[in-house]
Amino acid sequence: MVGPIPEDERRDATRRVAAGFATFVAISAGLMAYRSGATLPETGLVVVAGLAFGVALLLVLTGRF
Repeated sequence: MVGPIPEDERRDATRRVAAGFATFVAISAGLMAYRSGATLPETGLVVVAGLAFGVALLLVLTGRF
């Protein structure tokens, strides 16, 4: 039988999922920019902007913003 998950493990798992979500948004934005013909420096800027957007979106969705 499976017992309840400790709160610290639940918090760690939530943080990992949140980091994965923000990273996914950043990488997908960078890939779209690169495939659209952006240069590597432009793609890097889009990845950074995508990461910032992913974090902001995550904060809004979780109600921490």
